[in-house]
Amino acid sequence: MAIWKAYRQRRGSLNIGRRIEQAIGNALAFYANSNRGKNGKEISPYAFMPHEEQPKAIEMSAEDYFNSMIGR
Repeated sequence: MAIWKAYRQRRGSLNIGRRIEQAIGNALAFYANSNRGKNGKEISPYAFMPHEEQPKAIEMSAEDYFNSMIGR
C-alpha cells in the first residue's frame, strides 16, 4: 500500500475521468493561449476543468522557499 500512496502523491489521482478532464483542460488552454493575440488575457487550464479546484496561492519568502527545496 505504501507504494501506491507514494505513486498517488507524486502522480495524482488514479481516477480515469479526472485524468481525462485534466488532459483536455490543458490541451484547450494551450490552444486558447496560442491563439489569444498580443493583448489577450492568459487562460488557465482550470477554466476548462469544472470539477477541479484551483490551487490556492501560497505566500512564501525566498528564504522559506529555498529551505523547503533542501528539506529543512
